[in-house]
Amino acid sequence: MAEERQMRPNENQPTIDAIESELQSIDEETFPNLHQLAVKELYRLRGGIAEWLDVVGNRKCKIRAKLMIPVDDYPGFNFVGKLLGPGGATLKQVQEQTMTKMAILGKGSIRNEDKEKELLDSGDPKYKHLKEKLHLQIDSLAPPSESYYRMSHALAEVKKYMTPDENDGYFQQQGFCQGM
Repeated sequence: MAEERQMRPNENQPTIDAIESELQSIDEETFPNLHQLAVKELYRLRGGIAEWLDVVGNRKCKIRAKLMIPVDDYPGFNFVGKLLGPGGATLKQVQEQTMTKMAILGKGSIRNEDKEKELLDSGDPKYKHLKEKLHLQIDSLAPPSESYYRMSHALAEVKKYMTPDENDGYFQQQGFCQGM
């Protein structure tokens, strides 16, 4: 089955090729919003994110949610540490429990700031997410109703780790708790 999925060509490839071609003629400095919109659409199409759902044929679809991590609202709270848990065990457990895939992405997702800047400056497309705000990306691949059920379950589980609690040890020493 995995081989079958890898062998199947991306049905969006003609659209991807057309957008890539047109994107080269868009001046990013003159039209930054248009450029960003095209880049995001390419990301969605390449990732195989569903635009249409086949509920009659029950064909698998991939859905994606990007959850904002509220670091600006709680500057002293270590959301990444709480989400990952010891050795990444917490995030792995939630992924297994909800049958989804998750990744912490965006600015601040890499522990070493110098390394993050170096990767962003490299121009490699896989590090473009570092220009975005810190977020948790959740992907679900299953028949439509199951895919949305899994996503719903994942959102409910992740919310537990996205809610700051001054007693759980994820606050940095200076700051946040003192104001409460």
